[in-house]
Amino acid sequence: MMRPEREPKLETRTYQATERGPEIDEAIKIFHQAAGIGFYEPLPEEKQWSNYLDLTYAQKMRFSLVFDTAAEPHSRHGADPVHTYGAFPGLINAGGKAPVPTHKISAVTVAPSYRRRGILSKQITADLAYAQQAGFPMAALTASEATIYGRFGFEPATYQTRFTLKCAQGVKLRVQVPGRVVDIDPKQFEAQYAALSVNALQQTFGSVDSTEYDDGFALGRWDTWESLGKPKNLRFAAYYDGDGQLGGFATYKFGGWDEPKAKLVVQKLVATSEAARIKLFEYLGNHDLVEEVHGQGPMGDPAAPCAGKRSRLPRAFHRRCPVAARSRRCCRLRSARLPA
Repeated sequence: MMRPEREPKLETRTYQATERGPEIDEAIKIFHQAAGIGFYEPLPEEKQWSNYLDLTYAQKMRFSLVFDTAAEPHSRHGADPVHTYGAFPGLINAGGKAPVPTHKISAVTVAPSYRRRGILSKQITADLAYAQQAGFPMAALTASEATIYGRFGFEPATYQTRFTLKCAQGVKLRVQVPGRVVDIDPKQFEAQYAALSVNALQQTFGSVDSTEYDDGFALGRWDTWESLGKPKNLRFAAYYDGDGQLGGFATYKFGGWDEPKAKLVVQKLVATSEAARIKLFEYLGNHDLVEEVHGQGPMGDPAAPCAGKRSRLPRAFHRRCPVAARSRRCCRLRSARLPA
């Protein structure tokens, strides 16, 4: 005789990472551990927890954990949450005169055995209602499975693609691009990078504002979010236009000699103009002994038509991946009274 399927008893606990305290610290740890498992990532090392706490508080993240209080004692979910959901305030360039305040959604996971129970639907519906009441005209998220969120009013806003620049014989541009590229010491560049990030947000449709993690990643303070370890062998370069104004920045590293082809990997590239982006890739593609530059950027990358016969830049090397999704709800939310 088959045992009837056990009905979970779900309990949602929501926290706001604004004022530090032991309870919130512990909830943040549980949140990031569960989210890491949901995205198949390694668990953070104990020595990195102070960074995770600092960054979560810096984001002013509002996050929810859903627990099954009836889970079997031997189940991982006897103590761990079955669902994680985070959101924090930010900005997005929606094509207007100024960036739009945006409710940025992140770290959405549901444990495999708890899917198709309406957990995400209930959570995101409540969260979007909170965002509307808080006065946000738009909500955004990054998703590789964007169709899941269509029923909640989201649609693609912008895309990014990964590509490979073939540069075994260097890069020769078809047109002369003004400006110069300079090697940078990131420790001396924090203020300039912060100003560049703001300028790039204002100039780039579909872009979102930079978080403290993004800034630290670009300037080499830590590696990926999964580890937050100290990166090795990073290099930094900045582009200045013909008038000497800062217009772009790139963080990159050598991919190693064990690969079939020697390559540079671009970790972060910020540009306020097509000229800045093209000039930075010209600089990267002309490194000695390097045969490829691996990077990512907008669809229809402006560097492509400027690459000469000696270099080749596919416009869409991999499947397109949505970078952000804006909510159709924003049309309705705009009709609400916004704070002055």
